Amino acid sequence: MTEKFKSGAGIQEGFEFQYWYGVKLIIDWKISPPKDLNDPPWLKEEIGRNEYGIFDDILMYKNSYYFFYQVKKAFSNIGGLISENDLLDDDSKLSILEMHSSYKKIKKKYPNENFYLINISNKAISGILREIIVPNENRLEDSFIKNSVRKAEKIKLREAINEKCGKNDIVDFLKKLRFVYFENPKFEVNHEPILPANITQYIYNWVKKIAQKEIKNSENKISYGDFKFLLNIDELEIPLRVGFYSKSEFPSDILYDYSIDFYSQIVGPLNEIDWNKFREQIENLRKKIITENQNRLIRIEALSHLTLGYIIGFVFRSTTGFKLQVLQRFKDLEENWGYESTINDKNIENIEINTILSNNNSNNLILCLEFTNKPVKHLAKEYLTKNNIDYKEITEIIKTDPIYANQVSKIIFNINSLITKVKGIETIHLFGAIPLALAILLGYNFNAMPTIQLYEFDMIERNYMPSYKLKQKRSK
Repeated sequence: MTEKFKSGAGIQEGFEFQYWYGVKLIIDWKISPPKDLNDPPWLKEEIGRNEYGIFDDILMYKNSYYFFYQVKKAFSNIGGLISENDLLDDDSKLSILEMHSSYKKIKKKYPNENFYLINISNKAISGILREIIVPNENRLEDSFIKNSVRKAEKIKLREAINEKCGKNDIVDFLKKLRFVYFENPKFEVNHEPILPANITQYIYNWVKKIAQKEIKNSENKISYGDFKFLLNIDELEIPLRVGFYSKSEFPSDILYDYSIDFYSQIVGPLNEIDWNKFREQIENLRKKIITENQNRLIRIEALSHLTLGYIIGFVFRSTTGFKLQVLQRFKDLEENWGYESTINDKNIENIEINTILSNNNSNNLILCLEFTNKPVKHLAKEYLTKNNIDYKEITEIIKTDPIYANQVSKIIFNINSLITKVKGIETIHLFGAIPLALAILLGYNFNAMPTIQLYEFDMIERNYMPSYKLKQKRSK
């Protein structure tokens, strides 16, 4: 399955050529889903450009084979033939030497795996490679167009390739080469009434966005946790892509349907942030979405403060009728996190829950969430003592192992259950070191709760400080 999309070399026209071919592949798989979609191999390690050469624009695993697609648009000779000069010129994008180098690296990476090296180009195949190694056994017949090449030319080309690549594995290498002629992917995709145009355009935007992100952060590997979702998408389930950024500059080259750049608005220290102003902006964005678009499925990508995460989820909370998917990244893994209320097994492995009761009749509940190996409770108690805040109970929840998508609903259910079982509470003081996606989905489920006092960790003071109070009010 697809693990990697990246832009090819060249001008914007070349980018478009590759994006549309990626769309065509996805649509082909969507119409006829691969049988191995749920098999572990589709999650195997991707091949990165810098380490493994040119066959990495699109990497696919299907039917026990790796397919390394390289998409090229020939600017100087559109519609021409792939010639001997293209193959033997080391500066050519179709250089045999460069392709053979990729072959050797992939072979080293996967010595026991089957794979193909596939060139997609708008230059037709001349067939000059056919049978140059084993002339009479038709070993390459299914790989190249059956154009005849005079014997003298075959010998000359074989000698040139042997000289450049060496004789080891040369037959295996040439048998793995595939050339695909594709003049205008956009034209073909748009003129095959397979899917509604809005779905085709959504898939295109998704491919383009990922490719642009990889250009900007080329050192990062991108995996596609949402790929199975993309294959199953229908016209009523195309998510609106919404971005929120306060801890980095807004990535303007990545396309969103709606977005808010908080980063440019933060000019002072943490204790001077006007969180209420940011909430108003999020509220206005929600109203704008309702006005402009009937779609209620929201796909959120964010790099932001936890306080804003809680607020984002709270504004789009479940009672407003929105359904959230939140992109969560952990090292090389990307997952779409969401909340499902219909969960049967609510048990969570490797989670620790501790409770400290107080003798006073306070109406404060202290909730400490420690999910990132950063201490929370003792810092929270320091703040409470310093500011003379009493409490009825301190509930501490610790999970140091990574959280995965299938655990999110269980974790949220357990947190809400612990909160609601404590009676007589007017204010919940929430201290947390948790993934941002979890903060958003917690806010999404903070319905019919007491006032929730949120806290941010101040890196300068090395302690928590109050940020914003989430109060229940009717969403319009």
